Amino acid sequence: MEEKYRTEKLASWILDVESDLPEGGNLKAVYEHAVPYFKQKVLPAVKDGQNVIFCAHHSSLRAIVKYIEDISDKYIKEGSFSTGELATYYYSDGRLIKENAEIALKRN
Repeated sequence: MEEKYRTEKLASWILDVESDLPEGGNLKAVYEHAVPYFKQKVLPAVKDGQNVIFCAHHSSLRAIVKYIEDISDKYIKEGSFSTGELATYYYSDGRLIKENAEIALKRN
């Protein structure tokens, strides 16, 4: 894909929620797969008081964080995560709350 479309163009498509990535895989497509899985498999375990480690690739994590923190399309596109970064959430009052707020999506 990088050779076919250039790295910069590919990166902009992947990070954009509404882009028309020729062979799929934009954030919207990833969101539509990752968030239902998260809601069905991960969230019930957390609500039951279980500790869950959710490890995934960059786009999936971006989609899950977008959902959990209700991040706008514009902000999620502009932000970035560090590789290997750990974010901890706890469940309280019917929602997930980030425990370590000093680790956050950073604007480029």
